[in-house]
Amino acid sequence: MPDSKTVLMFVSVAFAYFIWGVCNAILAPFFPIEAELKGATISQSGFVFGIYSLVGFIFSPLVGKYGTKVSQAYLNNLGAFIQSLCTLSFGFSHYINDVNSFLTLAYTLRIVLGIANAASFVSLLAALMTLYPNKVAKIVAATELFFGIGYMLGPSLGGLLYSTGGFLLPFLVSGLVSLLVAISLVFAIPNVRPPQNDKNFNSNILSI
Repeated sequence: MPDSKTVLMFVSVAFAYFIWGVCNAILAPFFPIEAELKGATISQSGFVFGIYSLVGFIFSPLVGKYGTKVSQAYLNNLGAFIQSLCTLSFGFSHYINDVNSFLTLAYTLRIVLGIANAASFVSLLAALMTLYPNKVAKIVAATELFFGIGYMLGPSLGGLLYSTGGFLLPFLVSGLVSLLVAISLVFAIPNVRPPQNDKNFNSNILSI
């Protein structure tokens, strides 16, 4: 039977990937509406979604290749806290009326959010694979599952919170939950360093 530390780690990891998926997708139902009210075109507001994926596409392989040279706990914790702060900050962009300033802030926050997500997503996987080298397939499947659930439920939660409390509330709720999860990861994930010369390990990280 797993001990309390192992249970805390598994629960923290599950909530982490879930809330990261939520933070990615929570703005989908209402952000284009708010952006249009400020004078932005559909293509301009749509790029706020695309730029996040583009940054993740670019930085995930880099984190997989070079992230093993630093502490996985440090990289994961830094990325997790930055994600929560970016999510919280995004809610306050509603108070910027100038469309250019509004879009610039939105693009910047989504770029930083994409980089932070790539860092925390991959580094946490690396830490888990180091702790459980014989369960790589299960680890990847579980993390993708919880991230996918969060990504799936994010728009519904975002729409519900937006209709309840306006633009700020979805980001306030998801950002605070993300911050609590980031704090729990500090205590739940041990400071491990993946093998530096294990080609099989590095190939597993790069293939994610």
